Amino acid sequence: MTEKTQPNPAAPAVPTCAICGKPITSNCTIDHVIPQAIYKWHENYLDRPEFIALRNRITSGRNTVKTHRRCNERKEESIVRIESLHVSRTKRAKLRKTYDAVDPYIKAFMEHKAALLDAQHGRCYVCRTPLQGGGVLRRIDEELSRTWDNACLICHRCNCRVRSKDVKTYRQQRKKASASFRTRKRRSPSGQETPKQARTADARTSAADASAGKGEKL
Repeated sequence: MTEKTQPNPAAPAVPTCAICGKPITSNCTIDHVIPQAIYKWHENYLDRPEFIALRNRITSGRNTVKTHRRCNERKEESIVRIESLHVSRTKRAKLRKTYDAVDPYIKAFMEHKAALLDAQHGRCYVCRTPLQGGGVLRRIDEELSRTWDNACLICHRCNCRVRSKDVKTYRQQRKKASASFRTRKRRSPSGQETPKQARTADARTSAADASAGKGEKL
């Protein structure tokens, strides 16, 4: 008979992702349940003591959980329901206290994002694709401060590409690249026919030959 191996009590327990509930075997990240963007976008609208109190609540350990990197990236700036998180009762109680303390700021943040989403017709500010999950809040001009007049919503793909670049500059570069691509697609640089134009010409020639053959038979 084979002996059963006993679990090693000294072995570290595998953490569980607070979002999907699956074990985290690699790419473990620390996620702020209440997004840090909330206190960052309130900096220019609050008194210094009130801003510091808000920042301390959001950046404290009570507001952090372990997640997969992919789950963290998918969550972005969305506000998740505490009941949907895979955490202990003690952690859920701490999160509830933090939620209650910053609830007015969360509501104001979500109202501003909804207004921006409506102004952008539900599309990314850069690539104009429909936004999924509300998008990521970014500054249009990185040299200016975080104000709602300088805010825009972009998709996750554009957010990964922009990184520390200026959204306004990136959008202009993307427009130029798109216009240049469309021009090259319509007309080759050497004046030769593009593959699409060649296929269209061949199809027209074949159709003309077929109609001419029918005429000869008649």
